Amino acid sequence: LQNYVKRLVNRAEYVRHFGNASENWNSMIAEAKEYGLTEKEEKLIHDYKDTIFGKKLADMNPTLRKIYGVNTAYQNYRVLGASVMSNLIDPFGIAIRSGEWNDAWESYKLAISRMFKSGREKTAGLENLAKMIGVMETAGAADSLSELYGGVNIEGKAKWWNDKLFQWNGMDGLTKSVRLAGVRGGIDFIIRHGKGEGVSKDHLAELGLRPGDVYVWEDIELAIMPEQFVQQHGLSQADANAKSERIQRAINRFVDEAVLRPNAGERTYWGSLPEL
Repeated sequence: LQNYVKRLVNRAEYVRHFGNASENWNSMIAEAKEYGLTEKEEKLIHDYKDTIFGKKLADMNPTLRKIYGVNTAYQNYRVLGASVMSNLIDPFGIAIRSGEWNDAWESYKLAISRMFKSGREKTAGLENLAKMIGVMETAGAADSLSELYGGVNIEGKAKWWNDKLFQWNGMDGLTKSVRLAGVRGGIDFIIRHGKGEGVSKDHLAELGLRPGDVYVWEDIELAIMPEQFVQQHGLSQADANAKSERIQRAINRFVDEAVLRPNAGERTYWGSLPEL
């Protein structure tokens, strides 16, 4: 069901941006050619578009696509069994983005606490928020890690085994925890610079915010969802919706700049080529 929904959303977004018959896309390419777009550059753009919208392997023989998927899963087991060890430094990305080294320590504490049931229960609210604003995939981190280390759409039993690898080796839990820590770090960062005084104004602008977008309840709770702006701060529904959208985008941007989001848009071009 999640795969079908993903494809439906991809199709809807494609039509919204490029037209049902790609008329907007063709118009943009034609305009780019007038400014000197070469044939090689056009092919690169087409490849990136097809990769992001999941059409890269649409014309591949189904049997060959399945072979690629099985081989990818097999290679992941051979190479990535202990990959979690090389990702233990990920929380430092949050500290580098925020400029507060204490954030790295807080990230480590959050990741360690989520190894236990009490820690997962304590961060359940933050996890629900992260899913609501799109920072974390509802399908789970293993799904995203399959995209990062796959390069092809792994299907069937191969996908099941590939997802299990990232659950067994700890990457699934670590990725979730670090992205959750990124959400917490992003919220704290916005609260710290919410008044927009001095250099704080530039920090907010980097995230697409203005000082007037930041509303904090009792100095600790950042207004994120529209109902918070309406109920706690008395804004109109229209203003609440606009400010909520900008805040949510800002948090997503902070997390993506601090912690790599494993998808086709973040991978290198050659990383999406099934031949490699």
